[in-house]
Amino acid sequence: AIDASGTLGAGVALDGDVVFWELSVAGRGEIAAWPSIGPIAFSPDGGLLVTGDAAGSDVLVVDTTTWEPVSELTGVAPYLDASDSNSAATRGAFVGVAFSPDGATIASTSSGFEQTTGAVALWDVASGNQLSTLLEHPFLKGPVAFSGDGRLVAASACDDHGPLAYVWDVDAGELRFQAPPGWCGTGVDLSHDGALVAVQSLREDGPSVQVWSTTSGELAMEATQRPAW
Repeated sequence: AIDASGTLGAGVALDGDVVFWELSVAGRGEIAAWPSIGPIAFSPDGGLLVTGDAAGSDVLVVDTTTWEPVSELTGVAPYLDASDSNSAATRGAFVGVAFSPDGATIASTSSGFEQTTGAVALWDVASGNQLSTLLEHPFLKGPVAFSGDGRLVAASACDDHGPLAYVWDVDAGELRFQAPPGWCGTGVDLSHDGALVAVQSLREDGPSVQVWSTTSGELAMEATQRPAW
């Protein structure tokens, strides 16, 4: 991830650490790192960053000036066995995160890997409190995305021929659109005004990227991009 100013970058190393860099030519290179599991995202102004904790269940909101956590979103991902929280076989995972355009709200997705229920949820950045649960689902694939005006939020799902993606009205918490059934939605994005949603899937027998109208439900375009495995 790169912040809006283009001066800070963040990525997950092979050892599981989240590492941060100054990206300018005269920058200091690596400036911070800590153990983490899950995706990462900068706030629109670059002042905050969200990332998973070392266990992969809770989410840290970090100040990018001090590199200290300012709040924590607890219970983002489900645990199957609380006595063994470090085992990938016994817990769900935090798989997607995004800031709203005004930086006040975080959307998260978590997966239970078909063993328990994950969720799409909205969180208040300032307090760390959960605002709402938009969907409970056994296998969400991440990522999650807001429309540019902040009115809508979307997430993809890997549901063995269930809906590939969902779009909700943020304020009302109501489902606005769901993509037709397919095999495993892996990515989603919304246009600035939320009128269109793009959905990527692992489909091999036809178009793997489809763009739908969130108002009429009509297919706007489609393209084929084969999986890279």
